[in-house]
Amino acid sequence: MKKYIYLDWNVIQYMKHEKVVEGRFDAIKFKSFMQSLKGKYVFPASEGHLKDLAATFKKENWSFIEEDLSFLKEISEGLMLGVLSNETLMPVKADINEEFNKIINEREIEPEFTTEGGSYQVDMDKLSRESLFRPFLEKSNGMLDANVMNSVLQMMWDSMDDPDIYKSLRKEVESLHKTVPNQDTIMNKQSPYFKRMEDFFNIGKINDLEELKEKFEEIQSSFLAIDGRCLEHLTKGQKIQNAYSLLDFSPLFRDKINKKNRPSNMHRDLNNLFFASDAKYYVTEDEATYKKSKFVARSLGLPVRVVKMDELRLGFTCL
Repeated sequence: MKKYIYLDWNVIQYMKHEKVVEGRFDAIKFKSFMQSLKGKYVFPASEGHLKDLAATFKKENWSFIEEDLSFLKEISEGLMLGVLSNETLMPVKADINEEFNKIINEREIEPEFTTEGGSYQVDMDKLSRESLFRPFLEKSNGMLDANVMNSVLQMMWDSMDDPDIYKSLRKEVESLHKTVPNQDTIMNKQSPYFKRMEDFFNIGKINDLEELKEKFEEIQSSFLAIDGRCLEHLTKGQKIQNAYSLLDFSPLFRDKINKKNRPSNMHRDLNNLFFASDAKYYVTEDEATYKKSKFVARSLGLPVRVVKMDELRLGFTCL
């Protein structure tokens, strides 16, 4: 099987439009450089690319969609990444137009939320008025149990692309290291459930990259304890999703959230990292994606090297 290089959607678009940014990248030279590598590497398309394209889909823009699909077929030579049962990725021949049509016609499957743990009486006088938990706890007379947690998780899923809801959630998570150790609010600090989650609360206060690298595995395991999962039992894709999503609660990596950059963008970014996970190189020009993907790839021991266009092109030229 030929080795592959995975191109982020922004790189594909820059090549299509022959974009040059002085001091950053030259997409014209990069495309020519890619051609010189075609005997050694392939540049497959993926479901991640097609979902990036589908995110902007409107029937009135169909002619532009067709242009993008045509360029993607040219770059990939009709190859797409297939996912084997063990989540190994393999470039295979595919009808890219047909796969795109499947994506724009598919319905998103909603997850089923199940949480475990005891029930705890929350001191509502100490709970912030802005807390996302407050309306649900008021209905349960201040009793936090699995039903309340499930309701909160469902609300977050339903509101995932509401920037205000997501920013409130992120603010609440980032402040846990200040609020939880000082008082019994959302949970009983003496409970085994709290003890398992304690490391996760620190993600909002770590401002040193080396410290985050050192503690990240414990933070991941602590976060997974919310619904009783274990890091070692996750698939590769689940590990990538967990790690990438967690970084958005870190002051070192948080993305700016607004109406243009919605939380669903982050989901597509981590999806692209999954498809890049077996590649020799993952090429991106998005700074946040570059930083997060490098961190996650290192943390999880993924074999892919995350690079920018000129970083890869000039690196090969110097060999």
